[in-house]
Amino acid sequence: MNLDSVGLELEADIYNEQSDIRAFVGSNISGRVDGECDSIIVVAFRGTCSTKNLATDFNWGQVRYHLYELQYSK
Repeated sequence: MNLDSVGLELEADIYNEQSDIRAFVGSNISGRVDGECDSIIVVAFRGTCSTKNLATDFNWGQVRYHLYELQYSK
């Protein structure tokens, strides 16, 4: 997978055969960026492409979401 055109490198190609889920993780974390403020991590999931994956998509439940305030030290 060529991500150079958007300035990213592929860090991981994740696949789960049981659920037919595929995800990709890309980043620009390297000597090319100047510190953490310029770092980018992208997680992308492939869309539904099989009946096995469709069954996984419909197997969901609502969970409580807790929003925590992020604190940065400078």
